[in-house]
Amino acid sequence: CQCTDGYHGVFCGSPPECGGVVDADGVCCEGRLDAAGACCAGANARLDGNALCCPTGDVDVCGVCGGSALTVDVAGRCCATILDGQGLCCDSGAIDECAVCDGDGSTCAKLVEVVLVVEDTNGLSQEGEAYTAFIAAFTRQMATLLGVQPDRILVQEMAVMRRRSLLQLGDVDMAFMLNPTAGGGAQSDAPTSGVQLSERELTTILEGATAAAIAAGQAFAIQSVQAVTSTGVCGNQQCEVGERCPEEDLRAVSACCPQDCAFTLKTCPTAPGSPPGASCSGRGQCLVSSGECDCFEGYAGEDCSQC
Repeated sequence: CQCTDGYHGVFCGSPPECGGVVDADGVCCEGRLDAAGACCAGANARLDGNALCCPTGDVDVCGVCGGSALTVDVAGRCCATILDGQGLCCDSGAIDECAVCDGDGSTCAKLVEVVLVVEDTNGLSQEGEAYTAFIAAFTRQMATLLGVQPDRILVQEMAVMRRRSLLQLGDVDMAFMLNPTAGGGAQSDAPTSGVQLSERELTTILEGATAAAIAAGQAFAIQSVQAVTSTGVCGNQQCEVGERCPEEDLRAVSACCPQDCAFTLKTCPTAPGSPPGASCSGRGQCLVSSGECDCFEGYAGEDCSQC
């Protein structure tokens, strides 16, 4: 419609003296019309998912006025807490370090990065007898310190830092994995030797060992703890931290584990100018399993931007 004589609106239904829209009763409305044609006005008022007026404007991600949903899980369920590693709602909101709902942090591995002070770094820069012996000694000492069997510790990387003088002790960057089961296997019935330590417990134990001197009969001492992070164990039937595959390609990242994480969380479209962080332009529910928008009543389009 091309309106004339000052009339405006999609169908030219609003007269010049009305700055908004005319409701079902013929009254000028300085707001929006709900599904029944009633005026929804107010500084914060907005329509909910059923196109009914929500005076407070407090509409959750599922379109419920005064609702508590913060996100939608892969099953399409409104969630008021947080999603676990699988993308399912964790009702209790208790996610452990492994990203398992109501877990105890015992299912995943811990990647530990430390800097060692070493008395003799000769032969450690490349694989050989000295290298192999040092790895074995390190594994035994860490197992004793942490109270676990040596087969739960697997050295990932070792780098010898250059000394500034011949009299200076050498520094070695060491990264090792503390696995939840012997040998780092994913079998749920594999024997464990000692309870899996949390990130905080590991850090506390290792930092407490930094005062240990090489003079105590050890070939090295821990100088500093750089990082302790949890990492998933593929094949243990638990979708854990870092295991969910990216939505672009299930095989794009070697660390992802499709056999443990059956779902990918896909991003829904949103129109330019939408509220920060809002999916579906803030006018629909994002179905993360498919990346499609389920638009609220009265809106349409891939990003729910069409009225």
